[in-house]
Amino acid sequence: MRSLSFQNLVFIIFTIFIALVLTLITPPSFAIWFNPCWAEMIVFFWILYLPQNFNLGIAWFVGLLIDVLSNSPLGEHAATLIVASALVKKFYQRLHMFSLLQQTLAISVIILLHQFLFFWLQHLLKYSPAWIIWTPAILNLFLWPSLVITMKKITKRGFIVF
Repeated sequence: MRSLSFQNLVFIIFTIFIALVLTLITPPSFAIWFNPCWAEMIVFFWILYLPQNFNLGIAWFVGLLIDVLSNSPLGEHAATLIVASALVKKFYQRLHMFSLLQQTLAISVIILLHQFLFFWLQHLLKYSPAWIIWTPAILNLFLWPSLVITMKKITKRGFIVF
């Protein structure tokens, strides 16, 4: 197992921070449906491309941060994110070998499962979940390829090399 340098660790933390900020920004009312799962996509990216250094504990911690920052019940996002991240971790070798289109479809299905678990958990907690909760899976279908291409270009310029 190769350890990360301090610069690489700072870059990973920075990407998670940016993803958390993007997750917590509330879009205007006319674009409320455009709110992708930024934090989930970044966590899935790091699990796919740095599986030896990015474990499920980090995914759980990111989920707890989302819970705390969004003022939702503690563990709600953490539980759903760790289940989805466990799927990505379990199948990362297959997902890593897929073409970008196949990987995009697989990640979108996992995000759809994540959203379903979140919807179900909110229903169990007696919240009335909005049906708009399903749009992130569709949005991530279009955003995942851009994220992967951008992150690979950034990491090859002196940061992490896969």
